[in-house]
Amino acid sequence: MKKAKYIVAVMRKVVFLLLVLLGQVCLAQGEVAPKSGESLDKETGSSFCPLDSMPDWVKEKTTQKEYELWKKASRYYQVDYSVLQKDLSKEQKRRLYESLAEACEKMEVRGKQDGAGEMLTFALPAPIDSTIVWNTCSYVKIDENLSFRKIEGIVFHSKDYPEAQVKVTVWCVYDKAQNSVQVIKEDMQKAGQAIEVNGSHTVGYDQVNGRLYGSCGGSLVYWDEHKAYQSEDFHKGYNIPLE
Repeated sequence: MKKAKYIVAVMRKVVFLLLVLLGQVCLAQGEVAPKSGESLDKETGSSFCPLDSMPDWVKEKTTQKEYELWKKASRYYQVDYSVLQKDLSKEQKRRLYESLAEACEKMEVRGKQDGAGEMLTFALPAPIDSTIVWNTCSYVKIDENLSFRKIEGIVFHSKDYPEAQVKVTVWCVYDKAQNSVQVIKEDMQKAGQAIEVNGSHTVGYDQVNGRLYGSCGGSLVYWDEHKAYQSEDFHKGYNIPLE
């Protein structure tokens, strides 16, 4: 997404559902979003609808069951429906509705009033950034085939202020004989001069190529060189080598 700067005084919560590599989906919250009804991305024309409202064309793009789920979501969130204009794979679509149902269930538990200011938006897979440098910070050989690794990399930094960064860290156990990886923990956090990072991330294992893959998205908040409060959106895809 194109870099954007916002005044913190008008920040509102936004919920991101990322349709990441191989169709996996994860859910997280960010803190920066345009006002309800404003365009989020001029290139895609995405925008948020007020609570309890849906564009007429949504019914044409969905089955009855899918439409009812979107209708339920509209009761809890200000929804961006532009993902329905995208060409999703069968797997991505399945994951989308699984996560949409989960988001609705969570809000039912919390209560509508508690989350009425939140917005729901979606992002398709980001292009793979092959320039990211990954470092193995910790390596423990358990036996001939098993090994523990802690791997981290700076996945994003501000173009205008490179000292403000986003770091992803993965803790995992790699079984070379079984060609499998157990991800114990994954984390996305601020680094360098960043003040705050909001968003979502996910990591999986690509058995064919023997490497981890992942995606992340959200907003990076920092003070610039003029001591002004700035925010930049990011959406990254990446591969993490194990050898």
